[in-house]
Amino acid sequence: MYIKDYVRDSPTGIAEIKKNEITIFPNPVTNTFYLSNLSFNSFDVSTLKITDTFGKETAYTCSQNNENVEIKLEQGIAPGCYIVQYKLNNELFTKKLLKGSE
Repeated sequence: MYIKDYVRDSPTGIAEIKKNEITIFPNPVTNTFYLSNLSFNSFDVSTLKITDTFGKETAYTCSQNNENVEIKLEQGIAPGCYIVQYKLNNELFTKKLLKGSE
């Protein structure tokens, strides 16, 4: 059994999602995923970096889909674990992204 984001200070032991926290969904992905709680106008695409576990950058395209930022990974990217980094309001965020097979 695996419990993600266990928090010792929380009565339930599960981390609370902050109102302004940006989330990635769906995760795992095939080729397209979204950043939620983020408006495309407030997001600087040049601050987004997606790398594999060896640090090699992965190609992608961005567009706005309703109130989320849609990110499409380049075709042919191997399944595995990737790191998504982005900067918002001078704060660096890092998220883990799992890519499944197409």
